[in-house]
Amino acid sequence: MPVGALDADAPGNVLVMVTRLYPRPQMFVVPHGVQQRLYVQPSRKVPISSWDYTSPSQMVHAYNLGRADGETFLERMPDLLEFAA
Repeated sequence: MPVGALDADAPGNVLVMVTRLYPRPQMFVVPHGVQQRLYVQPSRKVPISSWDYTSPSQMVHAYNLGRADGETFLERMPDLLEFAA
């Protein structure tokens, strides 16, 4: 779902996962109205541009990257939520 489609009047924390790198920290919080939007981006460029079934080995690399980044996110999530509060 595009972030612009979110109801900005609904309070709470919103997790926004992006698939490419931006010139920001890997995880950052952006206040938006009554919401705190927590953005998470990959730690490095995802080695596949889309669900390219012609490169199954790249799918494994993309999966492993997502798994490692997910573990890092879970470790850092308490601090990020505290910062957002």
